Amino acid sequence: MNRVFTQPLVYTAVMMSLLSGCSDGDDGKPGLDGKQGQDGKPGNPGLIIATSAEQLSLKYLDASINDDGASTAKFEVLNELDLPVVGINSVSFIKAQLLNNPKGFSEFQYLSDLDCTTATDSCLTDHGDGSYTVTDSKQQSQYDKSVPQRFVLSLSKHNGNTIYSENLIPEIAKTIDFMVDGSELTSTRKIVTTASCNECHTDLAFAKNGYEGESHYTNDINGCITCHADGNDINGAKGEQLSSITGFAHEWHNTLHGEKVRIAYDCTSCHATENTAELPNASDWLSDTANDKACLSCHPAESLKHNANLALNCSACHSVEQIHTKTSKVKKVTLDTNADQLVNI
Repeated sequence: MNRVFTQPLVYTAVMMSLLSGCSDGDDGKPGLDGKQGQDGKPGNPGLIIATSAEQLSLKYLDASINDDGASTAKFEVLNELDLPVVGINSVSFIKAQLLNNPKGFSEFQYLSDLDCTTATDSCLTDHGDGSYTVTDSKQQSQYDKSVPQRFVLSLSKHNGNTIYSENLIPEIAKTIDFMVDGSELTSTRKIVTTASCNECHTDLAFAKNGYEGESHYTNDINGCITCHADGNDINGAKGEQLSSITGFAHEWHNTLHGEKVRIAYDCTSCHATENTAELPNASDWLSDTANDKACLSCHPAESLKHNANLALNCSACHSVEQIHTKTSKVKKVTLDTNADQLVNI
């Protein structure tokens, strides 16, 4: 008897039938759209920051004074690689305003200063991206919003700034002048450049210091002018009164530890005789409204043979330009001393 094996044939037929009934999915009905998802939060792509530096630069982002007299400055600090520096934990915030003296010359009036730290108070805020905000909420009694205002931000190691722990970074102080209402400056006071000072001093911050072997808060002549300004009657580190730099600087150069500084014989060693874009007030010292405090640093009032009732305004009668722009005449009239008493700085 011949046997017929039909099982494999049946299995194959069933599989073929099943396969022929399969679909690629394209013939089904489309599903319903899903619900709208919530908006994502703004991403943080990351910021490369620095916590140390060999050099610092400071840039003002904003400077303002509100109706109550509270002063606020926002600034940015970068290192030598232009990376934002975080961790600045102290800053000196200095305020002054520029007034026109009745005799005709302009002079800064010191208002106040405040040492702000992130550790002990809330007047300095580190935003964590290289930017900072410092605020002095104390109202200034002599504040006049109609005249040019000046802020100076000083990053100093003297008030415990840890960024200076290795003493690698020069002291920096950055100045900004502005009108409270945002308009153009009505007047300026830029007579001498820091570069002219550094031709002799190398680093102006060390020119006059109250800290043996250390710098004196600022390497910018504009910073010096702001603190050593009319109205600043506080005492320095050694008890000396901080007077106007107009008289003070001339006195420093005319008598240094009992000796005379050689360049004091030539005013043009420091001063220019013509105004420039950088120094819009360079020639003010030659005008008939020159600041007589400079004159008195060399010519004490008690030694002048004038009527006691005569108003003190030297340049109204005497030509500063005629007398003080030639070295030979300066040598003759500025100081009465011997050549061997002169010192170089």
